[in-house]
Amino acid sequence: MGLYDRGTHQVRMFPVENRNVVTLMNLIEENVNPDAVIYTDGWRGYAGLAEHGYDHRVVLHNQGFGTGLDTTNGIESCWSQIKRLSDFYRGIQAVDPNVMGQVQAHVTHGVWLRHIENQDAVEELIEFVTNQFNLE
Repeated sequence: MGLYDRGTHQVRMFPVENRNVVTLMNLIEENVNPDAVIYTDGWRGYAGLAEHGYDHRVVLHNQGFGTGLDTTNGIESCWSQIKRLSDFYRGIQAVDPNVMGQVQAHVTHGVWLRHIENQDAVEELIEFVTNQFNLE
């Protein structure tokens, strides 16, 4: 499941065992401000968002991809970039016993690339290493 913040352009993506209401709602409640407007496709797993107090807007892709702000284009663009990254690495090798690890590696790499696209990659790497190993 992926979340895209239109204001900050930050992306979060999560592996999920299934896409049911309980799984998706838990991730949303843990990661989304209750005052946020949430745009989703018509997947039934998102059906309870309004009941949980969210301003929920649905874009039915079988009727188009929406107009103006009523779209899911931000997160769809993120998924597209990750799919292209996967193609670059010649896809996911299903015979590998760590296939989910491969998927997660592609997703993590794609999110990181999107995060640094408008930043100095070397500076970001130095900051990450410094923070990771408490080198300050």
